Amino acid sequence: MFSGEVLYFIQIWVMINILIILGLTSSIYIVQFISARNKARKTKTTDELLRIFHASLAASSDKKLITIPSLSAKHHYFDIILTINKFEEDIENNAVWLKLREQLAKEQLVATARKYAKSRYWFKNFQALMCFNFYMDATDDLLVEKLLHSKIPIITLHACRVAIKYSMPRAINTVIDWLNETRKPNRSLYIHYFKSSSQEVITLLLERFLKEDHPYIKVGLYDIFANLLPQQQLLAMTLIDSNAELLELKLAALRMLSHLQPENLGELLAAEHQDEHWEVRALIAKQMGIYAVTEKANILLSLLKDSEWWVRLNAAHALLQLNDEGKQTLLQLNKEDDLYAYEAAQHALQHYNKKLEN
Repeated sequence: MFSGEVLYFIQIWVMINILIILGLTSSIYIVQFISARNKARKTKTTDELLRIFHASLAASSDKKLITIPSLSAKHHYFDIILTINKFEEDIENNAVWLKLREQLAKEQLVATARKYAKSRYWFKNFQALMCFNFYMDATDDLLVEKLLHSKIPIITLHACRVAIKYSMPRAINTVIDWLNETRKPNRSLYIHYFKSSSQEVITLLLERFLKEDHPYIKVGLYDIFANLLPQQQLLAMTLIDSNAELLELKLAALRMLSHLQPENLGELLAAEHQDEHWEVRALIAKQMGIYAVTEKANILLSLLKDSEWWVRLNAAHALLQLNDEGKQTLLQLNKEDDLYAYEAAQHALQHYNKKLEN
């Protein structure tokens, strides 16, 4: 049997383990209790704010705007932002509500935004931009521009979105300057944010484009304009750039020509289908399919016999996009006549049939 001293240590060990288990169990219950209480508080706060928003909107009209009552300190700015987002899920785009929201943000959020925009901590910078998303004035331009230079990608992305939303020239030009960095992380996201550009921002972009001489910045601007309604002011410069020596600029200009002049695309692209760069030939084939340039189907037939795989494949896909005649052309290809064209056709047909099955 164990000696008295050993039994004593065993009892101590057991008691310590029991205390640890009790402590962990108590901690779990305390965390669950605090979490449930915070959730209940947030739900109560959200419900209260929703009632305030609904009451103010119901009492307001285009001619008479009812001021949203001043919110107490318990209504944390983050609760206000979350509730605004929740409220807007249940209502359509309402002009009166947008005015109420601007008033609310001006009174309750903008002070926090200006304070947190100057913080050294990235999360506070992020919260500042969430507030600025609902309201900012011309005096906040420099704050947003400063956040554009953050080393944290999520901060620069949201600062870009705010700059575009409020048509901030200096900040927008800073973003455009980044477009010459073709491998900049998230470059496509910066370009995507311009999709929602106002006419004021589009005018600014056009002015910058027409005087820009940096080729990679022009490539970025072409990518932006490709997401907007066709701007015919670009046509003269685009025709010049479609013959540029820099491959990236030439490709961007050819894509833009497709966007600007789809009705004349056959003639515009026909001249380039024998370009020395396979990337250009591949783009020609792709664009002819996207815009259904049926009158130049013979060009696709020649590209189907190109020496580059991607050119052949794009030509095969383009023929399938034209009409049933294009499909029949692919089906009639014989591998004894041209094995490479036949393989590209079979690859495109398999992909086409899978899409039909799905």
